[in-house]
Amino acid sequence: MRAREWWAQRTPRERRLLILATLVVVVAAWILGVIRPGMQRLHALETTVVGQRAQLREMQQAAEELATLRDGAANAIPSGESPLLITQQLTRDMELEPFVGQAQSQGEAGVQISFKELPYESLLRWLAQVSQRGLRVRSMTLVPVGADGQCQVQVALEQREP
Repeated sequence: MRAREWWAQRTPRERRLLILATLVVVVAAWILGVIRPGMQRLHALETTVVGQRAQLREMQQAAEELATLRDGAANAIPSGESPLLITQQLTRDMELEPFVGQAQSQGEAGVQISFKELPYESLLRWLAQVSQRGLRVRSMTLVPVGADGQCQVQVALEQREP
């Protein structure tokens, strides 16, 4: 039996019902196959945009902090203050004295300091403070010790040139 013959054998009521059922199937397929995936993709993109905007705000704040640090570091060393005095003061202010192994002046513009079992995060904060005070790292040796993020460090610092 052919499709036209089969269709001709249906009553008008059956035909209307079949047309309506076909429309329902086509609309449901359109919604499930096109509209729903598009809405899911849109929601995923909106979530990504929210996350990226939050990252942008964090990056802008970090950039502002860096600019402040750079501005502060430009004129950080008062004239006549020795690098040894600066490092000792920062070490005392940051309560890192128990970790200091040795600190030696290397002329008027340099200092060498060693730390034992210093937490890595403390080292990073100390280096940031040293940089703000107008010193730069000439050389550094870092050896990890233990699994707690501690390290032995030898750092040679010198005054930044104006």
